[in-house]
Amino acid sequence: MENAAVIIPTLNREKHLRRCVESLINNKEAGMTDLYISVDYPPSDKYRDGYVEVIEYVKTITGFATVNLYFQEKNLGPGLNRKYLEQMISEKHDKYVFTDDDNEFSENFLAYINWGLEKYKDDELVYAICSTSDFDICKNGNKSDYLMIPAYNPYGVGHWLHKNKKCAEYLKQESLNEIYKTKEKQRLLYHYSPMVYMWVANDSIRRVSPMRGRDDSLTYIDIWENVYCIENKMTCIIPAVTKSRNWGLDGSGVHENINDVADYVPCIELDYRNEWTASPIRFDKDTEELNRVSHKEKFSISKKEIKTSNYLYVLNSILGNTLTYGVFKIIKSLYKKIFKKDSSDKNEIMYG
Repeated sequence: MENAAVIIPTLNREKHLRRCVESLINNKEAGMTDLYISVDYPPSDKYRDGYVEVIEYVKTITGFATVNLYFQEKNLGPGLNRKYLEQMISEKHDKYVFTDDDNEFSENFLAYINWGLEKYKDDELVYAICSTSDFDICKNGNKSDYLMIPAYNPYGVGHWLHKNKKCAEYLKQESLNEIYKTKEKQRLLYHYSPMVYMWVANDSIRRVSPMRGRDDSLTYIDIWENVYCIENKMTCIIPAVTKSRNWGLDGSGVHENINDVADYVPCIELDYRNEWTASPIRFDKDTEELNRVSHKEKFSISKKEIKTSNYLYVLNSILGNTLTYGVFKIIKSLYKKIFKKDSSDKNEIMYG
């Protein structure tokens, strides 16, 4: 069995990247795995020192079958940098492992991902092999090692390029407009994930960051991949016990953390078992409520946010998305002129 390639887009967080790579090296499959790293160009001078540290570090990496390094000459941002790496591996690999630079993995991570990618490569209803398990489903008397659920977790995940292409073809503005305008599609999103529902509702007229790139195009993030799975009744493989943990909520990347940065440590015990042979908990009528509740609790939002989302959808149903978006653009423009402020949500592109 051919091992999946590993791709890591990165920029300036040498400490995180080193932890990530070293945890991968601790997997016995590392020596049979091709590693691809793309170092993005810093968007501003404040990233320069970390950027230089990352360049110096990646040139020292060993322990993999091959180490393939790319250094960008202009800033791409996390999404386009990932797409760049996918293009680089496409001639040699169809299956690959994607991870941001701030994840840490158990010693059986690569074995588990490769097992799943081989087992489900021909199952068109399985979208990805995820390594993070922050659901409570398997703790409720179930003894399976993994489950199948329409919930995509991005913290170290196995993919097939040919399945990614189908996702990309679906996630175009035309498809999203159908979701914006179709009450049944909206209900389906809200049923399984109020958080995903909220993001899509807001994007329908606000084009909110980080859902959109600088050119207003869709950003390649896990929200959209959750939308794809939910709307198309596809599932991801989720382990009963997590095989990854994320260190990115320390203020160093896109996501901020309310805790003191110096004290931030993920409170997740990694799984070090080497077998996962039990039959999965499948997404079906018998487990639908359990799956839905777990997903809803993971991606919960406030009553105020739900009210806002409902308001946006009401506008869409009355005026249509195109007209609603046009009205909102006028409101944003007037806001900017009257208050001399920018009402957009665009942030400087960072990693994490």
